[in-house]
Amino acid sequence: MAITDTIVTVRTDLAARRARRVETRRLETELAAYTSPAERAELDAIIARAPEAESARLDRIVTRLRAA
Repeated sequence: MAITDTIVTVRTDLAARRARRVETRRLETELAAYTSPAERAELDAIIARAPEAESARLDRIVTRLRAA
């Protein structure tokens, strides 16, 4: 692999990581708005209906937010 290919790969990976962090922060902000018991119950129901991979991610974020 040429050095330029390596640099392009690294830059692409870094950009993807940055985009995931931005999306995670946006999602954390949105999920933090669910504060009342009724809203939290609704959020738990939404997470339960989500596809498994997405529900695991959402559950980790919600757990972290509730612990804070």
